[in-house]
Amino acid sequence: MITSNIFKGKKILILGLGITGTNLYKALTASKAKVYTWDDNNKILSNIQKNINLKNFKFNQLDYCIPSPGISTVGLNAHPLISLLKKNCVKIISELDLFQIYLNSSINYLNGSIKVIATTGTNGKSTVVSIINHVLQKLNYDTSLIGNIGKSIFQSRVLKKGFYIIEASSYQLETTSIFRPNVSILTNISEDHILRHKTLNNYVKQKFKIDDSLDVFPVHGVGGICGTILVGFFASKELGIFSGQGGWSHEAIVISNQLQIQFTAVVATAAYTAIATFIILKLVDLVTGLRVDSQTETQGLDLES
Repeated sequence: MITSNIFKGKKILILGLGITGTNLYKALTASKAKVYTWDDNNKILSNIQKNINLKNFKFNQLDYCIPSPGISTVGLNAHPLISLLKKNCVKIISELDLFQIYLNSSINYLNGSIKVIATTGTNGKSTVVSIINHVLQKLNYDTSLIGNIGKSIFQSRVLKKGFYIIEASSYQLETTSIFRPNVSILTNISEDHILRHKTLNNYVKQKFKIDDSLDVFPVHGVGGICGTILVGFFASKELGIFSGQGGWSHEAIVISNQLQIQFTAVVATAAYTAIATFIILKLVDLVTGLRVDSQTETQGLDLES
């Protein structure tokens, strides 16, 4: 179980006491945080503590509220307490964000001894994280496989060196804003969980929250390709047809040749990346296979969904 002095004295409301909420309660209580709880099912609370008193509770004194993944926080389906929390300017964060706060206080994370690999996507999340975990363990790295695959994040043992490998669902990412894994993987996206997210566009937005870099390809990817090709113009001393001399000058012919070189470089890079990826996948398929067994795949279904 992960505990930390960074949470000592913090006033935290856990909304929903399923798998994630219960383990968060245990970890935060052990970290000497002041933990409050709410669950619509009073029977669940019998082994933990009573619900907060909505009439007397001072919401504006909370540091954080952490809703369980199964609880919607946006739109018409949002839990009734969410609007009350927002009115009191309470920070609503995910377990992933809380984990990032813990990491930011860890010397082993700050000095690079600990890395975080996070994977999301509609299909194949469990398979990918299981393969990564298997390969890293074979290479004698210490790992902890956590998240949506079956073990909540704060249920993990503490690593001093190695890799936290996290499977993240769209439900977990809905309230995520500061989580920054060292490596982010998006397996694929197809229409799913529309009842929760309402539109495919909203669903995609949640998936992209795993890392800001995932939603900037149109800028950096396409922009980089265009920049690489256009350097054929601007790398020359003269701008050829743009030099004001008129006609298809010698400089323009040189530029045309340079453009061809730049375009060839872009195509060669794309081809190299595709071929290298294909070879790596084939090697993994031969060594461990690209799919996990059906039981493990089932464990990867969204927690509390």
